[in-house]
Amino acid sequence: ETGRKVTMTIPWNRVLIEGAVIVLSILLAFAIDAWWAGVGAQKQEQLALDGIETDFAVYLEELAHDRELNQARAESARALVKLSGENSGQIDTVRFEDLLSRVLIYSPIIIPAGTLGSLLETDGLAVITDPTLRLELVAWTQVLDYSEELNAYQVEQSRELDAFLKPRYPMAGMLRKISRQTPSTDEQTNGAAFTADAMKLLQDQEFANHVVYAEGASIAMIQGIDRMVKQGEQVLSLVRKRSAELK
Repeated sequence: ETGRKVTMTIPWNRVLIEGAVIVLSILLAFAIDAWWAGVGAQKQEQLALDGIETDFAVYLEELAHDRELNQARAESARALVKLSGENSGQIDTVRFEDLLSRVLIYSPIIIPAGTLGSLLETDGLAVITDPTLRLELVAWTQVLDYSEELNAYQVEQSRELDAFLKPRYPMAGMLRKISRQTPSTDEQTNGAAFTADAMKLLQDQEFANHVVYAEGASIAMIQGIDRMVKQGEQVLSLVRKRSAELK
């Protein structure tokens, strides 16, 4: 039967189904890759959050301790000025030395870079997906800059006080050394030989001005620490909230 046409029926339904299966397979593969990438990103974010949470918990403890030391210094400075005003020819040398030793030692704010510092150095802050938390972390770095200014203020004040005391009260250097060792009452220096020098200091208005300056520096530190604590608590709250969302 030469010349007879051969016709072929195309199974369109089958073609469409197979095409749809292929497309779905491709989309599923992309979805799986994206899911794995998301899992990896979440793990990275969680690790960063864990490190930041640990760091800030330590920061807040250290700041509380620094605040206590600066509060004690400010109170000692205030008491030393009061002692100067009460001076009537006699002096409690032991009390004078105790107060002066506390004023001589200042407590700077020292905050390690920690996890946040590492993220900033490597441009890795983007791993934190919460925009509010990222802004708070950036704001924290500005607070750290402020703490450096406060530390510089303390250093300047301390150097000026040292320069003033060195020719007038040689015992000051020894008091500073002993104060750093937190001596017991029995280990206090015998200031009897320096009573005359102490009397002169208490009658010197310039000395009183330096002590008031020391008090002001410590009060500024306390205010700065309070600001840092408030900011740190805010960061810690947001970190813990985000961690809970990822778990």
